[in-house]
Amino acid sequence: RSTHLALKSFSPTFFPCWRLLRHPSFTMPALAAMKMTREGKVARRVEEDNIRAQYVDDAKSYQMTSMRTAWFDANEKRQTERRHRIEQMHNKEELIQANRELVLQRRARLREFLTDEAIMYEQQLNAIGLAFMKDRT
Repeated sequence: RSTHLALKSFSPTFFPCWRLLRHPSFTMPALAAMKMTREGKVARRVEEDNIRAQYVDDAKSYQMTSMRTAWFDANEKRQTERRHRIEQMHNKEELIQANRELVLQRRARLREFLTDEAIMYEQQLNAIGLAFMKDRT
């Protein structure tokens, strides 16, 4: 890693004022003259500081984008889990309601069956001349 950093520091693209060196208004004689004067050194330093500030701004922008992406992914996961829980809750309530309806239908059919059976039994007894006593209230 230290070799990589050492090689990178000598790279012309890594040099902090590479934009300054590539600018068309800076020819080699103008650059040499600018390096000799104090104003040139100040201008170069200002340009380097501006480039560094731009790098910092870009890094902050990338970091904010990364944070937003991470938040969006986490939020999407939470929303998916929430929708799944709600769907399970609705399915559970639907099953409970269907079970209640089924119990009511079974009770009604059983009541109807027992009533029909009692009527049929009474008719059979009446057919042979027998009867049973009913409570009349």
